[in-house]
Amino acid sequence: MVAREVIVIENARLTPGPGFRPMNAFFYYLMRLIPYAGPRRCVAALLAMLVGRGPRQTGSHADVADGVRQRQLRRYGWVTLPDVFSARQIAQMGEFLRGRSVASAAGWMDPERPPPTTRRASYPLADVMDCPHVLATINAPRLLDLAGQYLGCRPTISSIGIHWSFPGHGAVVDMPRFHRDPDDWRFLKLFCYLTDVDESSGPHLYVEGSHRTSGRIRARTYFDDDVANRYGAESVVRIVGLRGTSPRSSPTPTDCTRGVHRCRDRGSRSRCATPSCRYSSSTTGRSLSRG
Repeated sequence: MVAREVIVIENARLTPGPGFRPMNAFFYYLMRLIPYAGPRRCVAALLAMLVGRGPRQTGSHADVADGVRQRQLRRYGWVTLPDVFSARQIAQMGEFLRGRSVASAAGWMDPERPPPTTRRASYPLADVMDCPHVLATINAPRLLDLAGQYLGCRPTISSIGIHWSFPGHGAVVDMPRFHRDPDDWRFLKLFCYLTDVDESSGPHLYVEGSHRTSGRIRARTYFDDDVANRYGAESVVRIVGLRGTSPRSSPTPTDCTRGVHRCRDRGSRSRCATPSCRYSSSTTGRSLSRG
């Protein structure tokens, strides 16, 4: 097999300086200034037409199950996918990452011994790109088809990372609040737990149906009472499960984090989610791939 170069999309610079592109900044801030659900859907549909759908990657045998997941994704904003990583692949990924440092706002650290005030840390991009099975999986036809059907066009992998989430025990540590991600006009994120996640690990929380509602021009966070009053307490889904993705352990959550969510609930143990991958309807860049 001929090796192919991995193409990485550079982060857009939004202020004057090296690499600054006024049109990129203009379109980004335009996107941020339109938080209303109806206009955003219209713009996303127009972008999808410009990008084009591209060929389907999977056969008809997956159409029934994929159709059910697609309907759930559009209605609730999230869905679970079985068998994305095998137990063997999860073990190999964990072995590769063992002993590697992660970066947080406080600097480099050992994820097994985080400082008490640290809540989140990430592996460097080089480690993410070299981690076994990550690039092949996020470029798998099944996932690209799911993302493409939701976006309405050929998906672009616009972000990828491997992150640790820590409970934090310092006095200055605040609990994460519910929020929306203002990443793009329309996008989809894939998460997979590399460690077991139960109530003590601070599971990912998602507010069902909130992806179909409008946000605000100024990004804001939401308290628990805000979410309960607007969407109902029963709309909050707590995503727990064992590491991996076999039907007897935990499925991989895929959601549109334009909807209201919280990356971590209260917990006493650390957790690692891998990978975190964003599929967008962007008209620039290409998927990360390796031959």
